[in-house]
Amino acid sequence: MQKLFFIVLLLVNKAYAQANTATLNLQVCFPQGDYKKTYPVTSSGLIFGIAHTLKDQPAFSIAGEVGILQVSGANKYYTGFYNNEYNTFVVASWNHILTFAATLKVNLLSEDESWKLYIDCSFGSNAFVTFSSISRDLYRDPITNTDVTKFYYSDLHTAWTLRAGGGMEVEIPLGLQKKIALVFKGSYLYGSNASYYARPAIHNTHINLAPRSSNTSMLLAETGIRFGIFNKQKE
Repeated sequence: MQKLFFIVLLLVNKAYAQANTATLNLQVCFPQGDYKKTYPVTSSGLIFGIAHTLKDQPAFSIAGEVGILQVSGANKYYTGFYNNEYNTFVVASWNHILTFAATLKVNLLSEDESWKLYIDCSFGSNAFVTFSSISRDLYRDPITNTDVTKFYYSDLHTAWTLRAGGGMEVEIPLGLQKKIALVFKGSYLYGSNASYYARPAIHNTHINLAPRSSNTSMLLAETGIRFGIFNKQKE
């Protein structure tokens, strides 16, 4: 621990360019511990983040990120009577995890290196969201070219959890100007207890949800691209 602290202090004194960057990653979630025992489903989605390199402490960056994981779900068509109306309805229920987090990033390499290695510490919240509905499309809007949907039934269940942990991140610049970089990241994130729903079962217009309760720790694997954003051009 003392050696790592000494290395970080040395890196703080090195010269790094101040920059704002954005990251768009594909993320895959692997449940751990009680979460894996209770609901062993691998989920995937996207996560977007914006990071700012500190001017006075250039080895450090602060970042904010939002993400979504699709865990499970189902939708089926039902033709028959519902709500005193005969029609074809869409019966659906989907489970997602929404992420909101702040991150402290420490660059362990000098700017002269052709790649970057970060230690990330993250703190935030996950929202376990289940949305169920019965609906049908009324018509297609010729102006927006989208379907206009009528909902006959909808229900939303949300459970908030603490999300905290850390990981390692590798950034490999591309091209001569190195304005875009590939990102590879792995993290372990502790998740507090939540009451959520497992895979839904749909029979005609009946949506059966399976309640679950557990801690929600997970491993996250991410890969994507990083690019500059909101940066002033040097004169």
